Amino acid sequence: MSLQEFKCLNCGGPLNFNTDIQKLKCDFCNSEYDIDAKKYHDHNHDHDSGGEKEETKTESGVFEQDKKYFSDEEEENLHLYSCQSCGGEIIGDETMAATSCPFCNNNVVVPSQFQGDLRPDFIIPFKLDKEAAKSALKDFYSGRKLLPSVFKDENHIEEIKGIYVPFWLFTGTARADMAFTGTKVRMYSDGNFRYTETSIFDIQRGGNLGFEYVPVDGSSKIDDIMTESIEPFHWSDAMEFSTLFLPGFLANKYDIESDHVIKNAEDRI
Repeated sequence: MSLQEFKCLNCGGPLNFNTDIQKLKCDFCNSEYDIDAKKYHDHNHDHDSGGEKEETKTESGVFEQDKKYFSDEEEENLHLYSCQSCGGEIIGDETMAATSCPFCNNNVVVPSQFQGDLRPDFIIPFKLDKEAAKSALKDFYSGRKLLPSVFKDENHIEEIKGIYVPFWLFTGTARADMAFTGTKVRMYSDGNFRYTETSIFDIQRGGNLGFEYVPVDGSSKIDDIMTESIEPFHWSDAMEFSTLFLPGFLANKYDIESDHVIKNAEDRI
């Protein structure tokens, strides 16, 4: 089976997601196509996944997850490629067999089909294209005299690719009860002597705090420290998921199940 082809209706040329106009754009005739996806946050609080619910019990409570799967049509139009060198998994089309793995630079090979994978609820589209990323990188190392020459290797810079990374998002409430000692110091003088008065208090406080969209990386191939270093993500830009946002970019499939990262989310909270 082949990946769904995104071709221009006017000239038959390939379509790519354009980060500047947030639309699909033809590489040849410059035709533009709107993506029929809604702002996810306009309706996400009342969003019904239309799928099944699954509960997982943890030491701190019960974790509930909505499960929504790719449709048969979407599964037929998606391909998974595995790198023989590092095992990195990338969503793409058949032409990616000739490109390099974004994780180890080895060729992406061995296509296989998605089966039973959860469908993302939403996607945050790229706002910068390759040229903008290259320019930002050059600005970053400009004037750094001790920077290793490999950072300035134009061949590596040309291999810059945009990659969509899968995340699990957690919403919950944290309860905190605290007990501590407080002090209040007052200093004064009567003209003859200087006094220091120290009052000691036994203080107890408690309360609840709600958290929404706590992100945890769902890919073992992407370092968590790296993904956390680029937070916060702009959730207000999130759109209802559509494969139309993927042309021109790579997308990594999740390989860590949500119940395996609950502890990570709790630690972050």
